[in-house]
Amino acid sequence: MKVSVHLSENIDILHQRLPIDKSFDLITRKLLLGSSEAYWIGVNGLCEMDIIQQLFSDLQSGTDTNDAPIDNLEEFAASKTGYAQLQSSKDWDTLIENLLSGPSLLFVDGFDYSLIIDARTYPTRGIKEPDAEPVSQGARDGFVETLLFNANLIRRRIRSEDLTFAMHHIGAESHTDVAVVYRSQNVNKELLNHLSDRLDQLKVSSLTMGATSLKELLVPHKWWNPLPSVFSTERPDVACSYLLEGHILVLVDNSPMVLVFPGTIFQFTQSCDDYYRTPLVGSYFRLVRFLCIPVNLLLMPLFL
Repeated sequence: MKVSVHLSENIDILHQRLPIDKSFDLITRKLLLGSSEAYWIGVNGLCEMDIIQQLFSDLQSGTDTNDAPIDNLEEFAASKTGYAQLQSSKDWDTLIENLLSGPSLLFVDGFDYSLIIDARTYPTRGIKEPDAEPVSQGARDGFVETLLFNANLIRRRIRSEDLTFAMHHIGAESHTDVAVVYRSQNVNKELLNHLSDRLDQLKVSSLTMGATSLKELLVPHKWWNPLPSVFSTERPDVACSYLLEGHILVLVDNSPMVLVFPGTIFQFTQSCDDYYRTPLVGSYFRLVRFLCIPVNLLLMPLFL
């Protein structure tokens, strides 16, 4: 379904597809750009209102009701705005998906497309050390529930030209953002293609539990193999170390947990403190953990 050139029809479609009059977080505003009528809609709390207000001021600066209508909307917006990213779309599904993700929409009478104003902001908690993975020395930051912040934590540590964040959208209702992170120089191409195909082929309504739900969908557990097959971490330094070794990371929006593919037994016998010890001391502690596995499996049952 495409956007109409008549603003009134577009407003009616918005009211049909969205509970604008019932949901308090959907905010709208009728504008007058010169002699052209316009309609803005956004999600309260996901839009940076200071930037949006400045955009309104810039769009209406130097115009009044006696001016001629707008001939080229994109050129008009490009000359009037400089505070946010702008793009246009004619597809209603794309527009609604962007709207519910944070960007706002601007419809102008006489144009069969809408401007997508990306001035989004997300509520988030502070970046602090994960409670489940404390260290005696080293970095004290950890992943949070915002995917963009997690990507920034990785990019800050690995400033490589081949570092790639490939975006996928999972869930017919939630449209959860999932990013596959890899380095093209040392990644396993076969595993990367297989993982990307699995993500694109997932048919689920939503990822209610974030990375945990995605892990169960990607790697179903077998009853004869109770051991975990995917490693997860909330520490950016640990995730970046595996990324440099050729592993693939999967970031899920709304989840501080990062999945590491492929998962091996060596990852589960390594501690965060091993990265900050000398190679000899770190190898010694890892060897002790390996020896403790058969001891715990055999001696305790024999004793009982």
